[in-house]
Amino acid sequence: GESEDGLIAVGRDSNGAAAWQWDGAQWVPMVIPSVPILYDVYGLPTGDVYAGGCTQLLHYDGASWQTLHASENECFQDLWASGTSDVYAIGHDFSHYDGIALSPVFPVRPQYPTAVWADSRGRVVVGEDRSIFRLENGEWTEEGQGVPWGTIYTLEGWAWDDLYAGTSSGVF
Repeated sequence: GESEDGLIAVGRDSNGAAAWQWDGAQWVPMVIPSVPILYDVYGLPTGDVYAGGCTQLLHYDGASWQTLHASENECFQDLWASGTSDVYAIGHDFSHYDGIALSPVFPVRPQYPTAVWADSRGRVVVGEDRSIFRLENGEWTEEGQGVPWGTIYTLEGWAWDDLYAGTSSGVF
């Protein structure tokens, strides 16, 4: 969130997937499309928020949630976005939403991607079990192969060379 009343959390309640917004004093349930479960949420300073879960990739424009992509066979577990035409999603595949459609990112390098971070459309970092892959100018490089971190669940950072990996063994 960008402000005290701009925080959004996603998860699951007794009815399935759920989203809540902090109003400065309490968490208020939000109306969302029907989704079995939501795994990740990613917000931008513009107020745009993206959420991923089983069967759907969602967008919140500050007023309501819309479905950007739906697939019965997909679970989106990690997201990164810079705007409505630049959303990366980790699910069964590593995909990119360009404002029109969700498509696999080629060439595919990580076999089992688990986390994503980017600083622009041409430079993307993808985590996997015990490895980090960088995609720059259409070329993949692997770094940290076999590191003892375990599975990388989230990647966050300020710049291409200033990243943090949240793993099953801590933050590195």
